Parts: sequence; C-alpha cells; structure tokens
Amino acid sequence: PFFPGQRMQKTGDIGRWKPDGTFEFTGREENRFLYRGCWVQPEKLEKYLLKLVPLNEVVAVVLKDEDRGDTLQAYFVSERELSPSEVKERLSGKIPAYLMPASFARIDTIPITAAGGKDRDPQTLRESEARAKARCAVPADPTEEKLRDIWSEVLEMESEDIPVDMDFAQFGGQSLKAIMMSSKIHKVFNISIPIPAIFQLSTIRGLG
Repeated sequence: PFFPGQRMQKTGDIGRWKPDGTFEFTGREENRFLYRGCWVQPEKLEKYLLKLVPLNEVVAVVLKDEDRGDTLQAYFVSERELSPSEVKERLSGKIPAYLMPASFARIDTIPITAAGGKDRDPQTLRESEARAKARCAVPADPTEEKLRDIWSEVLEMESEDIPVDMDFAQFGGQSLKAIMMSSKIHKVFNISIPIPAIFQLSTIRGLG
C-alpha cells in the first residue's frame, strides 16, 4: 500500500487496476533473484558493467552450491585484454556492494538459447569458460595430465575442456566430489591430500 512520505518496497508482483477499483494480481517478475538478502535483476547489473567497463557483452547469474552458498558470477566478452581481476577493480566503489559479483570469468562468446536470448544456464556458461581457458592452459607434464583425467571423471567433463588453472569449486566441485578427488589421487599417485587442501589449492596446476 502507498502511504505519503513513506518508503515503498518493490515486491516484483505484477497486476492491474480494474474498472471497479479492485486490483488484479497477474504474476511476478521472474528474471530476478534474491542474493545477500537483496533482490537483484541481472539486466540491471549487466547495464552497470557495460557502462563502467569496456566490455562487449556480459551475462550475470547466481551459481548455487549447497555447501558453499550461492555466489553471483559475471561472464564477459571483451575485445580488450581485460582480466577478471581488472574488471572487478574497475567496478570497486562504483556499484552497490550487493551487486558486486563474487567472481568474473572471461569467455569467447555469450551462449545463445534457441529462442535467441542469452543462455543463463550455469553449466553452459561454465563450459564456455572452460573452453576459453583451455586454449592457453594445457598440462605441462605427465602429473598434470593424470590430474586432468581425474578431474574429468569427478566433474564429468571432457578432459580437453578442463584447463589446468580451472577452479575446482567454481566448476561444480563440492565436498562429496572433493572426497572422490582425494580418493582417486591417492589411488593414482599413492599420496594423501586433505579435503581442505583441494579447495585451497583449487586447480590442477596448484595440486601438481
């Protein structure tokens, strides 16, 4: 309800006033999500990014993880040589804290759905990131080759799509898969790696 002089809360409900003076509820805004206690609209965040940073395209999504909690991720395409850390630095202090993505990833192109819109499926975007990284992050020795094969089994991805600097947690790694990873590493290399170390080292190159 509207009260003069008081703040109104945008709920996302959609409706219309009818001729008889009643309000008819017709639905809700679907393209938004609750993040850090605030409602976030991806398009609003994407407009901020395109305005403040020289990017060609960007898509923002929430990556859900039961163990580590939800994280806001931004995937971007840029003709300029911009690293994810540079993008985050350019945005620091210029957008609301609740809108700042936890991480950024550079990809070659934004995936498109059959209907012609941005594909916001997290797995599709992860795969796009993996392919972009794979071009410049290949195993440097037999140890990294074997570790990549283990990651391929645990994360259920093609080995060729897994760069050695890919973050384990970011690409679907969670506690159960970390246990599987530790077990397979022990079986192949005969060494024991604690579960926390897998998240701390986080990449094939770090573990290698």
